[in-house]
Amino acid sequence: MDVACGEQCDEGFANGTSGSCCTAVCTLKAAGTQCRAASDICDVAETCDGSSGACPADDFRSTSTVCRPLAGGCDVAEACPGNGPSCPADGVQQNGFVCRAVTGPCDTAEACDGSSASCPADGFLSASTVCRPAAGGCDLAENCTGSSAPCPDDAFLLAGAVCRAAAGICDAEETCPGGSPTCPPDAKKTDVCRAAVDACDVAESCNGTSNTCPTDVKATDGTSCT
Repeated sequence: MDVACGEQCDEGFANGTSGSCCTAVCTLKAAGTQCRAASDICDVAETCDGSSGACPADDFRSTSTVCRPLAGGCDVAEACPGNGPSCPADGVQQNGFVCRAVTGPCDTAEACDGSSASCPADGFLSASTVCRPAAGGCDLAENCTGSSAPCPDDAFLLAGAVCRAAAGICDAEETCPGGSPTCPPDAKKTDVCRAAVDACDVAESCNGTSNTCPTDVKATDGTSCT
């Protein structure tokens, strides 16, 4: 609109209204005077620039502006669209999105259900789940507790516990040392395993390599038996 002599501005019927930067007497409103209030969270208020009677064009917050922050492990933050005053509809992560990763061998990962902003409660493998198998004849298998993510500390059979039974009269029983998962090497005896029954018999001894006592033998012919 044309500005008459002596006028700073002329916005016609808008002069003097809150949406104009021109007063009722055709003078410019001071720079910084609000001429359009923000209508929603992604809108920005416009102010007069002190040089024009028209309120600046309606502007909006940029797409980098978060208008709805995360409200849970399965929520997504919404950002302004950049071309409108309103925040987009509230959205959540899709079904199956992992919202809490596994933190130990007895933990389970939690996933979103596609409808809730909250991550499900932290869950763990049951107490019947083996989290560390026995690694030797003197080792114990560890099970999950059912209420925590770590596997319990590695434990072993007590010192003296039999880890390899004797497999014959010349075999030695092996026992655990108490601080190791490994059963000691298989050892054999060298003791007498069959005593002589009379003067014409000879005693047999274990040979140190076999589980069984050697075949029973008698004294050679001609051996004095008195």
